[in-house]
Amino acid sequence: MPIETKRYMILLEGNEYPIIMPNIYSTEKFEKEFTYSGSDLGATYTPENS
Repeated sequence: MPIETKRYMILLEGNEYPIIMPNIYSTEKFEKEFTYSGSDLGATYTPENS
């Protein structure tokens, strides 16, 4: 399955630079592998510990 890419052109001090970025974070495979539906990301605080 080919990965979709996004293409940008940056102009800096009169020079153009092509930027090509793979869109890997919106693929179905990425979503299945890395989606977390829990509610405890980061530190969980209680008076006893965190």
